[in-house]
Amino acid sequence: SNVITIEAEDLKPIDVIGAMPKVENMLKWGHGWGNDRQLTFVAQHGSDSFSLDLPVDAAGQYEIQVVVTRTEHSGSFQVDLPGNNEQSQKLLTTVGPGVSRSRPLPIGTWKLRMGDNRIRFTALGARGTGLLSENRLCIDQIRLCPLRP
Repeated sequence: SNVITIEAEDLKPIDVIGAMPKVENMLKWGHGWGNDRQLTFVAQHGSDSFSLDLPVDAAGQYEIQVVVTRTEHSGSFQVDLPGNNEQSQKLLTTVGPGVSRSRPLPIGTWKLRMGDNRIRFTALGARGTGLLSENRLCIDQIRLCPLRP
């Protein structure tokens, strides 16, 4: 069961509603981030969203995990896989003190097909739940963990 680790900043954001996600260098915060970079999305309005296509080599059941940066600029996002009716949305909340890389956060088990599988992140409001008013989502990695059939 080999975990597939995808650097979020290597994926091209698609179906963007709002500001385009940007690649951010994280070296000023230390060496904890994959490739020292992350993908940062700042929601300007509630329901701003973006999608990424996750490349999958072998169809099957996967647990999807997201490694994010926790900051006081963070809030809550809804995660779903458009066109995959396997299960409904998941909630991803990334607020935290300071700036720190999270452990892998599970966002559900999904049946993925071979090829690209689209994942969508939608802001729940334009304001974060932290001390600062922005609602941003900072993704370092997305991990696909195959489950035994």
